[in-house]
Parts: sequence; structure tokens; C-alpha cells
Amino acid sequence: MFSATDVAEFLACRHTVTLARAESTNAIKKPFLKDPTVQSLQKLGLEHEQQYLRQLIEVEHRRVTQVDLHAAWETAVSQTVEALRQGADVVYQATLLNGPWRGRADFLIRVETPSSLGSWSYEVVDT
Repeated sequence: MFSATDVAEFLACRHTVTLARAESTNAIKKPFLKDPTVQSLQKLGLEHEQQYLRQLIEVEHRRVTQVDLHAAWETAVSQTVEALRQGADVVYQATLLNGPWRGRADFLIRVETPSSLGSWSYEVVDT
């Protein structure tokens, strides 16, 4: 399976993809370099995401369905599809799969535009 990140890394540097594949088969071990700047950016990004989630729940009073990030990928996809079919206001960490492509959306927000789901559909919001 491929994610959007996989494609971006391939376009940026094909060797990165070769290394990632070798790591996935345990042929090599990826070195861990602690970078305080990267860690700070990750922390700020997660804080921003959580702040947006709180706004949706506490200010906008939206019903949020949270997909289990620790579940198997196929299980997370099933949780996402079920939430979409039920018309959840928001799906947090929506997990998607289409052939070899997979990915997660921070948020899928319900909009009142008809689709195969019913009188609603969803827009992606990436924090």
C-alpha cells in the first residue's frame, strides 16, 4: 500500500523510498536522531489539532466519531465507513483505503451536499 507521504518522498528522493522499503523488511534499521526543532514542531502540530477538535466539540457542539488509530488498518477503514454511512457530523482520524493507496484525514466534516451516502457528504480538513 502507498500513502500520499510515500509518493511525496518518492518524488523528492527515490533513494528515500529504497531505504524505507529496506527498513520495512528489517534489512536495515533506521537511525533515530533526536532533533529538538522537529520535536517542537510535532508537539505544536498535535496541540493545534487537539485545539481544533475541542472547538468542534465544545464550541460548535458537533458529534465527533474518533477512529481508533491503534486498530488494524482494515478495522479503522471499517470504522470510518460506518461513521460516514451513519452521517456523523465529524470523523476524526478518518482512515481511507483505495487499492494500493491509503491515508488518514485529520477530519472529515459533514456538509449538506447530496452524495451516495444520502443528503450529505464530507469535506476534508487537515490541521
